[in-house]
Amino acid sequence: MNQPKHVYRFNQHRSFLLFITTLFLCLNFSVGDGKANPEHHQSSPHDGHEIKMNNIADEVNKIEHDHHHSHKSLDISDNSRIPTLDIKVDPDALKGWNLEIKTTNFTFSPETLNQNSLPNQGHAHLYVNDKKITRIYGSWYYISELPEGENEIKVTLNTDNHEDLIYQGKMISDRIIINNQ
Repeated sequence: MNQPKHVYRFNQHRSFLLFITTLFLCLNFSVGDGKANPEHHQSSPHDGHEIKMNNIADEVNKIEHDHHHSHKSLDISDNSRIPTLDIKVDPDALKGWNLEIKTTNFTFSPETLNQNSLPNQGHAHLYVNDKKITRIYGSWYYISELPEGENEIKVTLNTDNHEDLIYQGKMISDRIIINNQ
């Protein structure tokens, strides 16, 4: 089963980040208790320090888990203007799929990314088969490839500070199943 190109690139990027994180932890953990030692910015074979590999593995697993599930949420149930989201996916005339994102009470605002969270502006996140593919900053997005068979396309609305928008206990999202024959 072929993965979308975006997933492949994401997995390459994730592997590189895990390697760098492991290297960083190896260089910054000290003997015994596995806690970072602020006096030693780098370990060497000559400083008498040993690394507890279990602590490093735990940290890498935590980082990988947080990478996939680190988004906080913003409950907007008390807001007077609740955003809505509706998606439509159509085959492209040449190849791939065209995703249309229709919203009400929500403005895409890439220019204010990573700033204050507001309930009616931000960006969207695209998931294919529960794997985050990318952020989306407008109403249209081109999906170049999908694996053969049934694929779930899901889009969520998120604040400029990357929080999932929540209304009455549920994430503001829409999903559709695409059968790629």
